Amino acid sequence: MQTDASDKVWSAVLKTDLNEICGYHSGTFSQTEENYNTMEKEILAIIRGIKKWRLFLLPKPFKVLTDNKAATTFVKQVLDNGPHMRKLHRWQTFLSQFNAVYEHISGNNNFLADYLT
Repeated sequence: MQTDASDKVWSAVLKTDLNEICGYHSGTFSQTEENYNTMEKEILAIIRGIKKWRLFLLPKPFKVLTDNKAATTFVKQVLDNGPHMRKLHRWQTFLSQFNAVYEHISGNNNFLADYLT
């Protein structure tokens, strides 16, 4: 799955191991979400893609390709327990139930998801 986020829009593209496109999913951020930092927007794009294709992704390992390096390490980060971190803790908990490998790709190679944003 490839994902991308811009200031106002997010996208996800599901592909097979043979690089065949299975589906596209995209949308706009809410006014509140538009205030998120870049990493949070990228993580939200990943979460929305996974939620869309959850039934296909749960049974087996899969790759998440993103052009945001911070998003590739988010699931394994140790977060503090402050009240401002609750959203990020919820996101980590959700993502931890999937057998995903997060990989960074250059923006030039993320053209499918980038095209939708």
